[in-house]
Amino acid sequence: MRSSLAPHGQVCPAPVVIYRRQHKDHLQSAGGRRWRPGINPDESFEQAGPREIIYFKPEETRSAIATCGGLCPGINAVIRSIVMASHYLYGSNSIIGIRFGYSGLDPNNGYEPIDLRPEEIEDIHLEGGTILGSSRGGTEDMEVLVDTLARLRVNILYTVGGDGP
Repeated sequence: MRSSLAPHGQVCPAPVVIYRRQHKDHLQSAGGRRWRPGINPDESFEQAGPREIIYFKPEETRSAIATCGGLCPGINAVIRSIVMASHYLYGSNSIIGIRFGYSGLDPNNGYEPIDLRPEEIEDIHLEGGTILGSSRGGTEDMEVLVDTLARLRVNILYTVGGDGP
């Protein structure tokens, strides 16, 4: 699916970063990504950035943002950027914030997610910390976390900070 909403400066085709080098001519196949000989997908990742071709319908996509680990400068700016780009560049209007990191995905902790709308988070980059709260851990029972994401109908989870589970 081609997105007419993506701005100039897309990352196209998605370069592959390998040990700080970029390899821009990987192959695509109908069933997913095929890698060039000598490129190990376990030792590489795609460079982040907007894409000319996207494989989901933004208007039907629900995203969630969780901030994990210790606090550092710029977390609110990252939250703001995700919300603004998702809404204005891709037309995705359902973005929620997971309170207190992965702990917010465990219903037993009682942290309800919050809706993140552009008009409500427009100036959060001027504040320190994270409007979502943060925590370390919370990944003791991954099945509970995955079930919560499914119950919330989350298609994309952005984890900001920490080193993940």
